[in-house]
Amino acid sequence: MVIFLCLNSAGERCPQVTERSARRTNTVVVGDITGFQTITMEFCSCVAAGSSVVSNDWQQLMALRLYPATRTSIKTVFTWRVLKQFHIHSLTSKKSAYDYVGALRKLTDNVSPSTVPDRYREFKLAHRIWRFLALKRRTGQVHGFDKYVTNRRKESLAVRCPACPEVGFNMTHEAMVAASPSERHKYTLYLSVDGNFKLQRKNKRDDPNDVALNDGNGYFVHTATYNEYVKQVRPVDETSTCSHLRAARMQNIAKFKNAVISGVVGVQCARHGFYMPQGMVDLKKGEAFSLTDYALVFALAEAWTLRWVLRIEHWFPSMAWLFTLVVLSGAIGKMHILNHQAEFGEMIEAGWAEHNLAAGSSKEENDGNRHDSIDDISGSWNWDKTPVASALQHLSRVCHSEKRIRSDHFEELNKTTPAKKVCEWEAMDVQPRMVEGKLVSVFQTNFNKGPPTHADAYARLLAIEGKKSSDLAALPASDLALVTSALLLERDQHHVRRMIATKAEEALVDAGRLRVFKSLLDFRAQYVARIPVLASHMRDADAEKPELESLFLPSCFSLPARTDMQMMALANIEYNLREGQAFDALAEVRTAIQTLNYNIQLKKTQIHGIGANTKTQNYLRTLSNNIQIGADKYRRSRKALIELGLPVDDGSLRPLEKEHLVGKSRRQVRIGDAKTHESWIWTTGRGANMDESDVKEWEAELQRVQWFQARALRDRAVEEGETLHEEWNRTIAAFENYAAIWVSLAQEQTRPGGKAYGYKQAAMYTKLADGCREARAALEGLYNADFRREEEERVQHCAQIEKKRQSRGDGFDKYEAYYETIKILLV
Repeated sequence: MVIFLCLNSAGERCPQVTERSARRTNTVVVGDITGFQTITMEFCSCVAAGSSVVSNDWQQLMALRLYPATRTSIKTVFTWRVLKQFHIHSLTSKKSAYDYVGALRKLTDNVSPSTVPDRYREFKLAHRIWRFLALKRRTGQVHGFDKYVTNRRKESLAVRCPACPEVGFNMTHEAMVAASPSERHKYTLYLSVDGNFKLQRKNKRDDPNDVALNDGNGYFVHTATYNEYVKQVRPVDETSTCSHLRAARMQNIAKFKNAVISGVVGVQCARHGFYMPQGMVDLKKGEAFSLTDYALVFALAEAWTLRWVLRIEHWFPSMAWLFTLVVLSGAIGKMHILNHQAEFGEMIEAGWAEHNLAAGSSKEENDGNRHDSIDDISGSWNWDKTPVASALQHLSRVCHSEKRIRSDHFEELNKTTPAKKVCEWEAMDVQPRMVEGKLVSVFQTNFNKGPPTHADAYARLLAIEGKKSSDLAALPASDLALVTSALLLERDQHHVRRMIATKAEEALVDAGRLRVFKSLLDFRAQYVARIPVLASHMRDADAEKPELESLFLPSCFSLPARTDMQMMALANIEYNLREGQAFDALAEVRTAIQTLNYNIQLKKTQIHGIGANTKTQNYLRTLSNNIQIGADKYRRSRKALIELGLPVDDGSLRPLEKEHLVGKSRRQVRIGDAKTHESWIWTTGRGANMDESDVKEWEAELQRVQWFQARALRDRAVEEGETLHEEWNRTIAAFENYAAIWVSLAQEQTRPGGKAYGYKQAAMYTKLADGCREARAALEGLYNADFRREEEERVQHCAQIEKKRQSRGDGFDKYEAYYETIKILLV
């Protein structure tokens, strides 16, 4: 088969064919989505329009959307559509080029694919360059995009978050400067930093001349400059009690033995999960702070570690001035907080999942190709998140609901708290402070005498871990995090069971089960690594009912079994945490009883009418359910403690029966109250020899912490709503600016193709902006629908509880008798 290429008479043989031009006939292999075909091409000898020379062979092929594997001696070409299809497959399913070419060979001849020419090597090279050229086109760098965004780095190839603040693009400098301290959250750039030790590169022979085509313009920093920096910094052993970081040091010895690159550190915008431009660096050995600093500085980060500012001043003096203009703050991501002390900061790592699927291929690639591949996946991740309208809409709905719930809860607390106390608390500073070497906060209880709490137990065990004390059998680095994770997983399992028992929405139950199942798989993998003998006890986790799966904690085994399986260290940790958990549960029960008592009194004195009484009664049942939740938590903790050695007749943690869930209401003392016997739950955990004033002070401290926590939750919900309002504005502004820039670029183009592409991009961003406006306009109706749905669910839930109560013969219909005896009798 002969294909004639002619620039001036397409589809016909070139009229300039001569004996000389006939020698330009070439046999090539063409790769397409249908397979490989071998054809003969006769290239054109005409002079191209506007030129005085004959076009090169590769130029003629590109004009027909055929990409040659080489510029000279062309033997293989690929259609643009096969390159584009593989690009989408590689980003979506992480299919390797080797497998894709193998599939094309089978499409060509499924009987004898080995007889089809193997063009894997040529395909890899062609696709890499084609991918880079396509990226330059999409980002507008071949059209002069930079002159319209002077605030950005030149030649940037990164996809940026449209919702995060970018001064000069989606928000004005004046708006940021005019913001008061109470409005800073609306214009703050939230970043998260995390390492990924699966994105390694093997220590193998490679091509030293292989360079990254994106070099420093994508998500990785400039390679040569970064390598110079790495040579200058010396490894610093910063003392850490973080079990995760100590584990990383152990990995340096074993896991990274044959890796020249042990992983990467990346910077994301924490609110929307976009990788930051030039926010990724290679790790030469573990998770070094100095290498992380490089990623943070070049991502213009607002991040914080104990010595971060000092290191910036030392290693980046030319940029230190920038960080004196911003307010630095840091926090530990919730996903990792169990592995860290409060002084350390590591953010979420959810975005690495896509990269890990391709880690097996990227670790085999040359250094430059590996950087381009990881850049490509990062860019694809960002682009998939660019249509943020649905995400912002979901966040807005959740925020609106949470704000209403938290505001109602705080107002309820305010009503049940003396005005004098509220005024006193409102005047207190919420900033934590150091007192005699201990961090003191209004959000934590400060008992002189009081029960151990879960937080106290965790802090004490963490201190033991840090000092490597002989106490608790020389606590291994990850044991505390492991047991704490198990207790959180147990909590989630019981939450799913409660949803099932109350017949919650099927979608909510499925989402809860999926979350528990994923956490269960991760936990079991870590647990078996710690106690290998447990593998024989575990069967495959049931994805349909993960809430029923055993966690195989030490409390699940007898003392001899725990000893045989070398679980005594874990048993000691579980005992301490369970003890604190039990006292926390009792505190929750006490608070729930007080809240219910107050509302019963309020119903008696201020609620009138059938409709109002019905709604109030439903609300009271919801409050009574909170008591049961706390009681169930306590019973679980006590049962586990008994298995771990707590005496059955322990005087502080006693059996919790229905008749024990009683307590005085928060009204004035009445005649006869002194004769009322108080339930043991109101006295357990108090310090020894506490008089009545001490008791009141002890209870007031619990109430104070609850009040501050409720107010903070309400304030954060309000701030979240204000931030989302600004993110809607910034997202629409960003899409509109992109559309306007592409229109300008299209108008500047002289070639029809350039104009068409510019207008196509402008239309795409206009559509995104319109989608944001429509999604935002629909919020009010969705808010109302959510409220109605929540009310219906609450009524159904209350009806189910009432049905159960009636079947057991107890309820809240006799409020007079209840109020007089000042008791609560609940299931």
